[in-house]
Amino acid sequence: MIASPRSTILVVDDEPFNRDLLVQQLDMYETRLAASGEEGLRQVAEAPPDLILLDVMMPGIDGFEVCRRLKGADATRLIPIVIMTALDAVEDRIRGIEAGADDFLTKPVDERQLLARIRTALRAKHYVDRKVVAAAEVESRARPARALGTVRACGKCAAVYATDTAVCKLCGSPVTFFDKDPLVGRRLDRYEIRDRWGSGGMGCVYVATHATLKEQRYAIKVLYGDRSGDPGYAERFAREADACAKLDHPNIVTVLDFDTTLEGLKYMVMEFVRGRTLREIIEAEAPLSFRRAASIARQIASALACAHARDIVHRDVKPANVMVEESELGERVKLLDFGIVFSLSLDDSARLTSTGVTVGTPLYMAPEQIKDGVVGPASDLYALGVTMYEMICGRPPFDGSALRVAANKLRLTPDPPSTTTGLDRLTWSLLSPRPEDRPQSAVEVIAALDALARDRSEPLVESLSMFDELAAPLMAPPAIAVETVTERLASRNPEIAIEPTLLSVRGPLPGPRSVRGIVTALLAALLVVSGLAAVWTR
Repeated sequence: MIASPRSTILVVDDEPFNRDLLVQQLDMYETRLAASGEEGLRQVAEAPPDLILLDVMMPGIDGFEVCRRLKGADATRLIPIVIMTALDAVEDRIRGIEAGADDFLTKPVDERQLLARIRTALRAKHYVDRKVVAAAEVESRARPARALGTVRACGKCAAVYATDTAVCKLCGSPVTFFDKDPLVGRRLDRYEIRDRWGSGGMGCVYVATHATLKEQRYAIKVLYGDRSGDPGYAERFAREADACAKLDHPNIVTVLDFDTTLEGLKYMVMEFVRGRTLREIIEAEAPLSFRRAASIARQIASALACAHARDIVHRDVKPANVMVEESELGERVKLLDFGIVFSLSLDDSARLTSTGVTVGTPLYMAPEQIKDGVVGPASDLYALGVTMYEMICGRPPFDGSALRVAANKLRLTPDPPSTTTGLDRLTWSLLSPRPEDRPQSAVEVIAALDALARDRSEPLVESLSMFDELAAPLMAPPAIAVETVTERLASRNPEIAIEPTLLSVRGPLPGPRSVRGIVTALLAALLVVSGLAAVWTR
């Protein structure tokens, strides 16, 4: 029996680029990342993987020592370890073999060769591990022709598992396969699960109704059982709920509830968005018209402006995380999945991601994320630029292998899309390799989109309320005073004539709620003055 395609592989490498490249190449496996030898040892102790890809030259404990420690312990000696290093001397290979490595590969490694070596190592582990073989034989007799799409879950608490697990980590009951998700039809506290909507890297999303308010539908995201029992994933899930709860904005999905069941299942209740993902729209209908692409981009930028004003960076902006629903006023956008948010206001001890660890989707990651793991508002704007490029071209800005795409991002700006709408120039500026060459805030992007729309006499679908429109300039970073994105675009393309817009405010940066209060007070004062003036004229 060949090893399961959902086997877990731990990648231990101090280079963010190498980790991100391997994540993309190993998308058929469950991948975990460690940025140092110490972190790798800790992760193995907490949850042993099925295989380890191990770099050698790392600060602190090097790969040879990590390998020796793991192979010297009874609990971990059967885990296959494949050393991947730039060292190519015979002496280094001998050191790796003496340390106990099951394989030794010299970088750069051909992707097909790497996958073949991994399959071989996992197959060998399967036959060596007698317990796994016995379990597989029992399962084979019980389900000789199990259909694709079956669900691995706990029959007692209904926790769904993404990895091979024999015993539920939440209630201790056996984990087996079901023809359908056992959580469907059950009650999750006061919510009744009606259907399974989809699944992702952290959990499953369900359509649910309130036990009393039957007509109201909700989307409920439930962590996998193996994730609910992991403190790191549990904390990340809580961060996502907290971030969304803080961001009161019409283009950000609203979180209504967050809790843990008595059995330990962690879940988050969100508004139910009726629509399609932007990924589905691009695949079916791109290239999109100017008005449609600009309207969607404006709403995404508006959501990012709100998040950045709260010192929150999304880090995974992409079409798959954007829902588009139809309304009487046009297409409405909801930005989803704040699961890997990064807070600029937290100190290093409070941040979820370890130093040197890069997260996100490689195709949409900014060059500074790939190279140094640096994230900020500019990295979200780069991802917005990639998304806009796909909307107006129907393809990503860089083609080729993952390695070629990453290398091109570090040194090239893609050619502007061949359109005559002006949207191509804005998209091109968002894809600049250097953050300082991009628009400096999401508010600047909104101003540029509005200016282009006025130039074409095509009003965009806007989601901001009157108060948000008045407050938008106040959400810009205080450092922006004179130069705006419109001025930079005009200097790069003289054919675009755009009026400069002041997008700055002096002093501390207020949040969206405080901004609304200020604007409300100003409007109220204006109404009072108008009333007094009317009385005076009598």
